[in-house]
Order: sequence, then C-alpha cells, then structure tokens
Amino acid sequence: MKNKKQQQVAETLKLLIEEKIRPAIQQHGGDIKFIAYDNGTLKIELSKACISCPYAKETIENNIAKIVSFFVPEVTKVCDVNISDM
Repeated sequence: MKNKKQQQVAETLKLLIEEKIRPAIQQHGGDIKFIAYDNGTLKIELSKACISCPYAKETIENNIAKIVSFFVPEVTKVCDVNISDM
C-alpha cells in the first residue's frame, strides 16, 4: 500500500490534471487520464487526437512535465503508458 505522502501527491496530481492540463489538451481534440503515481513517476494516458499526433511525446516533455513539476516538485518523470520510449 502506498504511504500517505504518495497518496496525497497522487490526489494533487489528479486535481491538477483535471483543472489545468486536461482542458488545454481537450481544446486540441485530445484527452489525458491519470493512471498512477509512484516514487516520483507520473503515469498518464493520452487519447483521442493525441494518439495520432506526432507531437504527443514533445507535449508530454515540454508542456505537461513542466507544468506538473512546477506545481508538484515531487514528480521527476512523466510518461505515457502507450509510448514505449518514455
């Protein structure tokens, strides 16, 4: 079972994704889903238009990861469960 701090970080990440990141992704026809948080790694799943977007990996690295690390410094890595080289 995750410790209390990990659970708190996970809840903060879920809220951050829903309130700040997801609306921006949806404006471009995509979507984002929180999958898990464990020991500094946030796992997400991009869907809809993001699946076929050639810039999905760059969006994660240059936008999502920066936003997440600004608000939740415990996160050291963001990866999409469907992109194998992350």
